[in-house]
Amino acid sequence: MFGQHSFKLISVIILISILVRCQFVNGQSAVQPAAGAMRFSIHGTVYDSSTQQPVGFVTVHVVGSGKTALTNEQGQYRIVVDSLPAELKFTHVAYYTDHRTVHVAALDSAYDVMLRPSFIEMPGIRVYGRQYEPGEQIIVEAIRRKKEILARLRQFSCDAYTKLIVRDMKKPDSNNIFLITESQVSCFWEAPDRYKEIITARKQSANLKAEQNLVAVGQILNFNENRIGPGMVSPTAEDALKYYRYYLLDTIEVDSQQVFVLEVEAKNDIDMLFEGTIQIADSTYDVVAVDVGVNRGLPQSFIRDPHYRQRCARFSGGIWMPVEIQLSLEIKFSIKIPGVPDHLSMKHVASLYSYSFARDEKRARFDEFALEVDPAADRVDSSIWRTQQAIPLTIEELAGYQRIDSVRHAPKPAYKQLPAMIFGAAVVASLQRDLFHFNRVEGAYAGLGFTLRKPVPNTDLRLKSGYAFDGEFWQHAYGVTYHLPGRAR
Repeated sequence: MFGQHSFKLISVIILISILVRCQFVNGQSAVQPAAGAMRFSIHGTVYDSSTQQPVGFVTVHVVGSGKTALTNEQGQYRIVVDSLPAELKFTHVAYYTDHRTVHVAALDSAYDVMLRPSFIEMPGIRVYGRQYEPGEQIIVEAIRRKKEILARLRQFSCDAYTKLIVRDMKKPDSNNIFLITESQVSCFWEAPDRYKEIITARKQSANLKAEQNLVAVGQILNFNENRIGPGMVSPTAEDALKYYRYYLLDTIEVDSQQVFVLEVEAKNDIDMLFEGTIQIADSTYDVVAVDVGVNRGLPQSFIRDPHYRQRCARFSGGIWMPVEIQLSLEIKFSIKIPGVPDHLSMKHVASLYSYSFARDEKRARFDEFALEVDPAADRVDSSIWRTQQAIPLTIEELAGYQRIDSVRHAPKPAYKQLPAMIFGAAVVASLQRDLFHFNRVEGAYAGLGFTLRKPVPNTDLRLKSGYAFDGEFWQHAYGVTYHLPGRAR
């Protein structure tokens, strides 16, 4: 999901490109909040009522709207409402849903919440450790109903906030943050597979130029599909029972809905398969959440311990949509890349909110580019940015920003590294066909495209730039393909 003229950031590119393949173009109209509107910011901390400990990744939903936010690892949240009083709903897979009506007059009011841990015993089902038959029966019913579930959703749009934290694992925890990016994104999807994102605002640590910050939500994995990402068998695929075992672990409550928690176990270590847990809604059999890693079928490379987490909330029409997505992994380079630590960890978090299920003709512009950057993305007022920051930064992340942004400690900027390598690699790369073409939109177009074959193992890097003479604008398209071999069909 990263692009631009930098091999130094190839590590971050590869990390995200495992589940994401996208291109971008600059020069589209901004998506800005309405000017002058009165808004109220509510913030606080969510605690476990029995332990008094903060609860991370609680979904905070403004009832009657599509607005949601997430608590950070320290249980802190911030959400903006258009009017008062406002009813807030707090949901988490391990706690009972709590509704609170907020009556405040101040523009910035603290509001802490206590959540009760939940445990549900379904009538007729008792769990004594691992069980195979109940889990299998649940997944068979989920597979049977998946076509009905998929048919319910034809298009959607939403807004999102994303945060990427890259750490140098060889440094102490207190100062191991190597890179930080944040972005605010508008997302659009239409069946069967049209998807687009527009970055409307972005921030990043000083060791990364703004134009190099292309972190967005990326591909939203649909676990109701048969194959996911690089051809991996979904836990709800029609042939899933050939590849997975299922064990009913628990039943819980999510948003006042009883939900089955199933353990997913790969049947072999040859195919690259998921392992972890999946949550299935009782009665409707929608996928409510997934928390999975990859089995030993993951090819040996510099990618270590990838982990994907997705949590959904129920919207109008009974549709469950993702409100939280997390991707984490580690990377170990066997060769030294100047300016880049050889052992990194990455955590990419996205909070999705303001869902709409009507087709947005004005905002959605589906074309060959899956990612666009608004020209005003780097000029957003700090007060507006704060109201759209759906996951507050932790104290450690704020300190990381300050340390990196200080001139004395900032690493040498990535764009100053390896210019000769970039130029030389482009010269020897294979020339693609986009030297010149003509169409009614761009008019006469001249450009060059290159594909760098495996600059690092299993990875292809695509670069294309050109000028549309009638439209009088430049286009730049960059993409990364990371090949993950596997035998699953």
